[in-house]
Amino acid sequence: MAQKAGVQLANGKDIVAEYQFIPSFTLGTAEVTPLSMAAAYSTFAARGIHCDPVIIQSINTADGTALKVPSANCKRVVSQGVADGVNSILQGVMKGTGAPATIPGGYPQAGKTGTTDSNEAVWFAGYTPNAAGVALIAADKSSSYFRGHTVKSIKGLTLSTGQFLQGSGGGDAGQIYRAAMAAVLAGKPKTPFTGPSSTVVEGKQIALPNTSNMSYDEAKAALNKAGFATQTIRVTSDEPEGTFLGTDPSGKASLGATVSLMISRGRYIPPATTQQTQGTGQGTTTAPQTSSSRTGGTQPKATQTTTSKPAAGPTSSSKGR
Repeated sequence: MAQKAGVQLANGKDIVAEYQFIPSFTLGTAEVTPLSMAAAYSTFAARGIHCDPVIIQSINTADGTALKVPSANCKRVVSQGVADGVNSILQGVMKGTGAPATIPGGYPQAGKTGTTDSNEAVWFAGYTPNAAGVALIAADKSSSYFRGHTVKSIKGLTLSTGQFLQGSGGGDAGQIYRAAMAAVLAGKPKTPFTGPSSTVVEGKQIALPNTSNMSYDEAKAALNKAGFATQTIRVTSDEPEGTFLGTDPSGKASLGATVSLMISRGRYIPPATTQQTQGTGQGTTTAPQTSSSRTGGTQPKATQTTTSKPAAGPTSSSKGR
């Protein structure tokens, strides 16, 4: 996918051949070109259509004859729905770590910050539906300044312009991006992003197996067979300890979602209390009396929940963390 979107290695080698068995390269282990990263993010800005970068607008001979400009080879590489989903997620970055890089003027925008280990390089990649850009500040490994340094961090450096580097993508590289994109978008319309569909946001909803008359083991097997992962949670309820209470959610869930199997831990028993008798210095310990009963055909009242083994979430972008 990274290759289809346009990401290219700085050394010119094939990114798939070099990193197909190292998925972590999307977190920043591969050295890539800023131009290719801008092309990759513009693919999402264009709702899944990738175009090769072409820096030539027109070519004319000495006598004024126009020559053909190389084609950008535009083609769809990501579905519109998936691209819209990515755009929705990355718009949220602009309210967090990407906030310092926000383009002024109220433009709908999305982006991603990136910082390599030890702050040796900081990136900011961002875009609107009309333009994309990438800015990078990195340590020059050949510079005499870093000679003999195991760690070549740019954090804490002051540039000749007087700019102090914080070592962050949004705060440092983002300022270059912000100024450049403000100039590019001056006078351009504030085009909104197309929102993602509910299927993209929530996943395909399918019916869960009816576990109302099943044991815990039967319910777990039925859910696994239907393509769902499961986790067990113990809840306080009026049912005897160990009773299988049902699933959460029930009815429908996203395909491949994790469904909780609820097991009763019994009724809540308040801790013992100590009452002090004034003037005697003696205390009396009392504990409330409890009883446990099962009410047939009624839904148990859960008053407290704890979870274990939460489902892992997705994640990752093309450069930096």
